[in-house]
Amino acid sequence: PKPLPEIEPDNNPTGLWCFCPAEKLKVITPLKDMEAKEGQEVVLNCEVNSEGAKAKWLKNEETIFESSKYVMVQRDNVFSLRIRDAQKGDEANYTISLTNQRAEQAKSSCNLTVKGRKRVSVIFLSPDLCVVWNVSITCCGALCCSEESLRIVVPLEDIDTQEKKTISFSCKVNRPNATLKWMKAGEEIAFNKRVVYRVDKDKHTLTIKDCTLADEGEYTAAAGDSKSTAELIISEAPTDFSMQLKDQTITEFDDAEFTCKLTKEKADAKWYRNGREIREGPRYTFERDGKLCTLRIKECRPDDECEYACGVDEKRTRARLFVDGTVLWVLQPPQDAFEPPGSDIVFEVELNKDRQEVKWLRNNMTVVQGDKYQMVSEGKVHRLQVCEIRPRDQGEYRIVVKDKDARAKLELAGEIPPEGPRHRLRGGETRREAEDLDAGHRPRRESRVHGDRPPEGLHVPVQGLRQEPGRQRTQRGHRQTRTDVPEAPLNVIVGNVSKFGCSVSWEPPESDGGSPVTSYVVELRDRTSVKWTPVQVTKADDLSAVINDVIENKEYIFRVKAQNKAGEGKPSAASRPCPSPPQNLVHQDQNKSSVQLSWETPLRNGGSMITGYVIERCEEGTDKWLRCNLNTVPVDLVLQKPGSCFTVKSPLHHASLSSPVGPSFDLSAFKDGLEVIVPQPLTIRVPITGYPTPVAKWTFGEKELTTADERVTLTTRSTFVELTVTPSVRPDKGSYTLTLENDVTAPKDFKVLEVTRGIFLTWEPPKYDGGTGIRGYNVERCQRGTDKWEPCGDMVPELKCQVTGLIEGQWYAYRVRALNRLGAGRPCKATDEIQAVDPKGTRKPPEIQLDAKLLAGLTAKAGSKIELPAEVTGKPEPRVKWTKADLVLKPDDRVSIDTKPGHSTVTIAKTKRDDSCTYIIEATNSSGRATATVDVNILGKTGRIKKDRFHKASVSFWLIKSNVPRADKPGPPAAFDISEITNETCFLAWNPPRDDGGSRVTNYIVERRTADSEIWHRLSSTIKLTTYKAVDLVKFKEYIFRVFAENQFGVGPPAEHQSIIARYPFGRSPDQRTEALLQLLWLFLQWLSPYLVQVEWFSLGEVEYFGSVPHQVSWD
Repeated sequence: PKPLPEIEPDNNPTGLWCFCPAEKLKVITPLKDMEAKEGQEVVLNCEVNSEGAKAKWLKNEETIFESSKYVMVQRDNVFSLRIRDAQKGDEANYTISLTNQRAEQAKSSCNLTVKGRKRVSVIFLSPDLCVVWNVSITCCGALCCSEESLRIVVPLEDIDTQEKKTISFSCKVNRPNATLKWMKAGEEIAFNKRVVYRVDKDKHTLTIKDCTLADEGEYTAAAGDSKSTAELIISEAPTDFSMQLKDQTITEFDDAEFTCKLTKEKADAKWYRNGREIREGPRYTFERDGKLCTLRIKECRPDDECEYACGVDEKRTRARLFVDGTVLWVLQPPQDAFEPPGSDIVFEVELNKDRQEVKWLRNNMTVVQGDKYQMVSEGKVHRLQVCEIRPRDQGEYRIVVKDKDARAKLELAGEIPPEGPRHRLRGGETRREAEDLDAGHRPRRESRVHGDRPPEGLHVPVQGLRQEPGRQRTQRGHRQTRTDVPEAPLNVIVGNVSKFGCSVSWEPPESDGGSPVTSYVVELRDRTSVKWTPVQVTKADDLSAVINDVIENKEYIFRVKAQNKAGEGKPSAASRPCPSPPQNLVHQDQNKSSVQLSWETPLRNGGSMITGYVIERCEEGTDKWLRCNLNTVPVDLVLQKPGSCFTVKSPLHHASLSSPVGPSFDLSAFKDGLEVIVPQPLTIRVPITGYPTPVAKWTFGEKELTTADERVTLTTRSTFVELTVTPSVRPDKGSYTLTLENDVTAPKDFKVLEVTRGIFLTWEPPKYDGGTGIRGYNVERCQRGTDKWEPCGDMVPELKCQVTGLIEGQWYAYRVRALNRLGAGRPCKATDEIQAVDPKGTRKPPEIQLDAKLLAGLTAKAGSKIELPAEVTGKPEPRVKWTKADLVLKPDDRVSIDTKPGHSTVTIAKTKRDDSCTYIIEATNSSGRATATVDVNILGKTGRIKKDRFHKASVSFWLIKSNVPRADKPGPPAAFDISEITNETCFLAWNPPRDDGGSRVTNYIVERRTADSEIWHRLSSTIKLTTYKAVDLVKFKEYIFRVFAENQFGVGPPAEHQSIIARYPFGRSPDQRTEALLQLLWLFLQWLSPYLVQVEWFSLGEVEYFGSVPHQVSWD
């Protein structure tokens, strides 16, 4: 059929349009025969009428492939073949074979002719000699027997480097051992030890060592009139360390100092201790002096021995600190005590070092913290307070710290002792001066304090203390006339412990000091600290408090003080820290009448020895825990109670036999990796949890580590796993993977027996039933592409299951859980993904049915919404994929793809002209593959409804023009290319734009700019053809060109070419070559004129005789 004539918008009042089906693949711009000279680059271009075609190039009907010789390029619908350094062997017939998605084919061919270089044959004859000499005319225009002018044959190349690096500019010239002139920014370079110039035959090198930012710029090498220029770009180098940290060994209590030096002053440096960042504080101070960074550690202790590092960005420098401990001794030993019964006495010891762990003994028996004994450590001072002494408390008290000890005796005063040595009275905290004893029995004694020590030499002798009238204990009914601070509160108890806090309760003090208690102060201290901190103040009527100002996983000790108008009284005895729960409770020998329990000691004992364990049981169906043992037991116990669930209970924790714990581990110690110095042992110790004890698997890369390797040692305990490789070697560097498993509650041997539309599964019961028996199993499935596990039905009482209701063709993974009275256990390992398919006899290949309105293509206006629906059938259910111009179509803010069993729809909102394309839908399944295409054409936006009023005689009427698509600006020109580049000109060629905007292109606009400028200069705006010759270029200048297409609606976007340099491909023009050749040849022939008989020109195999005589040469 004939093509429809073009209809202008104003000539179509009905607004109806007719569109033809997709055009068959054909060549718009065929290949053209070309002639080229040897050494030139040849470009063959071919343009087709649609996108998506695939090209194959042939030379003399044989396929050629992309290589350094042949470069194949595709830009939109234009296919190009570049042949580099054309030679006579490249003369051939070249063909391009094109194929699209509809299997349509098109071809185009051309012939390439390569002209050879001219040669001169000079024949010399003499009576004694006959010589034939062939002289080549090279592309530089000189005879091979003549000395060429010095020139650069291999130019310099741009270099991009960093500070402190060494770079080298290299070029080659056509003459060995010549000398070049080097310049930077037009000024000659002065050579020195840092800037060195070397010559190696024809290779010339300029080397710059330790580059700085000042070296950045343009460098030029000049060889006579030949020059080559390149740019040196220097980026700022990352900060590094010019001076590393050094190991330090200092004496205990001295200050340590680590110093390093950076390469830049403004770099931000951080300090680390064993890989953890250090915060500046009282003990750690940071100093910065220009490039020097200093870390100062005050009063170093042995526990400060570790690795310290300074880091800047990714760089780090490391060093170790070694602390030589000072000799420990006792500065002030405890003093003997001689007190009446019922008194509180304090033994005080001062050491020369703080943070020391001490141990108190009475008559060689360890003293335990409690209501009777209070032990307090504050820095270097350690105190033991014995409350309400009785005759059994008499004896020798000893403090032991490492290999040192000190002793003191406690005796009860029953009568006034004989005159003895005077005792020292120290200032500070007030104590009770007298005790209620029988009259006439008042011993001379020392008044102890808890405050600071007085200056040396201040001794206050106290003799014959007398009881003051009126200062009696209130509980004995005596009248009190003097007000004092209250005594310490009693029975401090901590309860309701959680990660958010706890509750503290207490009883009022025995004596209020003669004035009612006004408030209570609750104090706490971290178990690792010696400082008490008040956290809450309560009213006198409140004998409990809820403490929330705590940190999770830290241990705290509490005490309470009472206050009245006389001040703050003594603190109560500290609360008892609780031990952590026992570990790894297991049972064995379980029968109807007994069960044997065993466990491991807690991780923390709460500050004192574990004295025993309390076992409790809980009857099934109740929440009440009953104690099983009257006396604490050390390790295990056999209980005579059938059908019970037993647990071990600590004061704040229950660990149940029926609740196994999944494995977990803590890698916080290795967040910065691990560094080992060869050949020291490589040890990785990881804390773990889990019940029963997990099984550990170590892998290095893809290799599992086992003890078969003599260097590998694997250790697994209930609380940790450890990998040791000794001796370590450099190849041990890499990533180590730890896998823990204790999947004892999951079903075993999970198998898939049959796969059709239903899945048949079987399994074995779990090794551990949780102590209550298995009630059934839950089978779950997970569809490919999701992480959601869904139940396959109700609980299954048997060890097999048939899964139905699957979507045909979909892939599923399966797993099963065991259920008992307490709920579902851990799932077994999931199966691989399995496809639900029909039996083989019912499979069908996919089929695609497009909507009838899409068969002839779809045309819409820009800005509208379009839909591309398609029905897709097949068994199993096919997988659907949409593509546009060989790119997979993916959903975004404008494009949505709705694919469901049986159909698939693509919706594009707010369409643009760029959406014009051929869309391909592809459906595949295990039985085959099917495709279909939809051609979409998006027109410009519609114009507004226009009303024109017409008058004829006395009748006027309105003509309302229907909405018609409005044309738009054209797209960018296609296949923009630049060739025939010389020192002053170049040739630009392009093809018309693929999209003319609905209106014919009227002209083209060409602009150019230099690479070092952002200003575009218009060369012409009235170009009718698709070629243009640019002139007046500056030699060796770099230019960028662009071309616009214009129609009646405006100028479209440009097509921009990559930059070019205005210079001949071989450095000299043909005219210059010819002129130099003729001059040299004329002189040479004059010198040989006595023997000259004949001169012949050979051009492409043809001989041209231009005549010659012995003494004269004429040129044609």
